[in-house]
Amino acid sequence: MKSKLMKMSSIFLAGVLMFSACEDDKTDSVNGDIVGTWKLIDLSGTYTRTVDTDEPISHFGQWNYAEAILGAQASLALVPFVTHNNGDVMTGFPVTSSNGADGLAAAGINMTLTTQDATSDGEGATYTLTGKYPTIRTDLDACRTAATVADIEDQGKYWVDWGYPGDKYNSGALVPNLENFMIQRDPAITGSQVLPPFHDGSASVALGVNGAPDVATLTFLDRDSHSDRYAEVMSTWSEADDRVVSAVFELPVDPNTGAFSTEGTPAAEGYVMNAQFQPWTFFWTWYAMNVVVQTQFQAADVKNPLTDLDGDGTIGVSDMVVFMHMDNLAGGGGATALGMPFAVLVDSSDPAMPVIANDSQRIFDPSGGAATMATGGKLTYVIGEGTCFNVDETIQFNAKFERIAE
Repeated sequence: MKSKLMKMSSIFLAGVLMFSACEDDKTDSVNGDIVGTWKLIDLSGTYTRTVDTDEPISHFGQWNYAEAILGAQASLALVPFVTHNNGDVMTGFPVTSSNGADGLAAAGINMTLTTQDATSDGEGATYTLTGKYPTIRTDLDACRTAATVADIEDQGKYWVDWGYPGDKYNSGALVPNLENFMIQRDPAITGSQVLPPFHDGSASVALGVNGAPDVATLTFLDRDSHSDRYAEVMSTWSEADDRVVSAVFELPVDPNTGAFSTEGTPAAEGYVMNAQFQPWTFFWTWYAMNVVVQTQFQAADVKNPLTDLDGDGTIGVSDMVVFMHMDNLAGGGGATALGMPFAVLVDSSDPAMPVIANDSQRIFDPSGGAATMATGGKLTYVIGEGTCFNVDETIQFNAKFERIAE
């Protein structure tokens, strides 16, 4: 849910005609079985966020020893973990949060819904919703998004349209269905609201059997934080008040490889794997960094530039490997800009077949100085700062309330 409730267009509401129960089932209540006081017993919400940006935004990770080893060249070790373009699904979404009665209690979530009766058919009736509700909030200074629980104290108007599809009776209990359920903020009420306005929700009330309390099921789509869909439920979009900001500060880490992945437990530290690092068992290692960085440096060397040595029509890592191999065979004693000898990075014992040295079986350890650095190893990357993304959000809510005996 959002932190503010925006008013639904009164023009839309004026054109909506709502009906109460069927003529042969009328009681003294205009709105029927939905009227009463209810406590939340089950809640699920599916949060969907898509990025809303003019230009691509990247979220970077940094090698934990970058500043200590590379100094002023630390930026060479930056890796773009996530790059989002406009309309991309935000990292970590969609996400569904679901809790029954026990889960709600453990999370500190509790809500009481009171629905008053309407004065006549087609009139809005007052509802109140109070207690604690779950939400996702972003610390804009640190760019960190986290689930939390906040206070809710809402009041507004609701409308219902009763229907009785199929058999009217199920095991002797009347099971009506609210084919249309809608709410809006009461213009006469001031203050912050949490519930969004909607005109196309649905609900049902299952009447209790053998003394069991009634259960009301309410479903609706929250879309007042979606810049394209807000017009469905409110009249004016406010970038300052309605915009949702999401952040990346942790990514899933695969439990088997220890590398950042699409699945796993979110963490701010892990290894980096990528298909382009195949010679190093797909890990980003100290040896891999030296070869990749040297490829860039050598290609820009005006005195001895790297050329297409493997004849594949491009200049890349494979050409750098051939370059190192040729230097090894000639006894040139070459080294990378980061200080690693070519002879360590490429095995040239077979003049016809250079072999890239694979250091992925180890974890990089600089504690022993040049000696341990020369053995290489997987590089540990950390997410030191979060990255904020403007997003469009919708939330599909499904809630069950149990009637509180009066």
